[in-house]
Amino acid sequence: MQMLIRTILTISVFTLISNAQGAIGKELKPEGNCSGQLLDGTEVSLAYYSDFDGCQKVSRSAITFQSGIEGLTTGSRAFKGENDVYNFPKYKLTFQNSTGNTSGTLEYRDTNRDLQSVELQCEVRDYEFPDC
Repeated sequence: MQMLIRTILTISVFTLISNAQGAIGKELKPEGNCSGQLLDGTEVSLAYYSDFDGCQKVSRSAITFQSGIEGLTTGSRAFKGENDVYNFPKYKLTFQNSTGNTSGTLEYRDTNRDLQSVELQCEVRDYEFPDC
């Protein structure tokens, strides 16, 4: 049953991303996924995407939440110092520039509109890019 639910969620996420790609006009590829808890104890899981090609200083991105916070949001991705930063209107996701199993920081506003920051466990994909 849990596998069926994950399959349905995966199909839904890919449908949402396909719609976002059409709206953005450029293909977004999966960059990774994260899970953890918000400060109020709510479990959260998310997947994030970008059109980074190895040469851009700023690229487009999207984030989808499978639990905790619902929805698809588009934004930007940029490298700032040693950090890989995904900025969205209501969220910010930051990693050290690494791949594999790592942690990321999710910043968000709680129900009181206070800025909160939590560490999530993440799996970051590794892509090979041509020299620019």
